[in-house]
Amino acid sequence: MSDFPYTLKGMKELNTSDGTAFTVNIYRGKKKIGTIENDGRGGADMVWIDQAEQAAWSAWSKSLEPFRSAPTTYFPEGLVLNHPEESAVAYLMHVFEDAEEARWLDRQSKTKIVAVAKAAPERQYTLFHYNKGEGPAGTQALLPQLFSDFPKIQKVWIVGEGWVQRS
Repeated sequence: MSDFPYTLKGMKELNTSDGTAFTVNIYRGKKKIGTIENDGRGGADMVWIDQAEQAAWSAWSKSLEPFRSAPTTYFPEGLVLNHPEESAVAYLMHVFEDAEEARWLDRQSKTKIVAVAKAAPERQYTLFHYNKGEGPAGTQALLPQLFSDFPKIQKVWIVGEGWVQRS
C-alpha cells in the first residue's frame, strides 16, 4: 500500500454533535489534486478531484482491490467496499491514519514504554515509565526483562522501528 501515487496531508477535524467532521487534502507528488471531506453526520466521505486529474484518479481507483476492513462486532467478516472510489479513499485514509499513529507512538516512546497487553482492544495502549536506556537500543536491550516482569505484554513499540512482538 505504501507505493500509492497519492498521499493525504493537512487533516483538520472538528467534533460535532453528531460525530467528527474532517477535511484532508489529496496530493499526487507535491501537487494538491483534491480534497476529501466528511460533515460528521454519518454520511459518506465526499471527494473532489481537480478536473485535470480525474482520469488518472479514476483509473487508479479502478485498479484497486475492494477494501476490506478489519472484523468488528457489527461486521464479523469485515466490511467490504466494492465501489472503486470508496475503496481508494479507504486505502488512503488507512495509510494516513497508520502514519499518524506511528508518529504519535514514536513521540510517546521517547520518554515512556508503549506496550499492548494480550487481548487488548485495537489501538489501546499501556504507557508507563520504566527504567530504560537511551533511545531505541535501550528499549531493545530491555525487552527480555520487560516481557519477564510483565507477562501480559504482547508487544512493545520501538522508536523508528515499530512493534516488537513477544517471542
